[in-house]
Amino acid sequence: MQRLLVSMSLKDGFWITLFYWITVLVSGNIYIVEHVAQLTFFAAIALVFSFVDEYISVKKRRWIYADTMPTVLGVGITPLLELVITGVITLSIVFLIL
Repeated sequence: MQRLLVSMSLKDGFWITLFYWITVLVSGNIYIVEHVAQLTFFAAIALVFSFVDEYISVKKRRWIYADTMPTVLGVGITPLLELVITGVITLSIVFLIL
């Protein structure tokens, strides 16, 4: 179980970093938390990626949701929003410390 948690955390960290650098390349700005449009773009990329990744995983039956999981277009709300929320929180913490 710990190995899975570490693996998934590293995967999330990779995607957050990649999406951040995509927004930097597009906007030319490294201070993402100072620009709402850039932060919104980051959230949009993360949301689209999360939806596609989760949709494929559910369709391939890598996992299934409990009946109590609220879904949007067949994708669980919590997994859908997790990368966006952790990404925005992570970037906010990093740039507030800098």
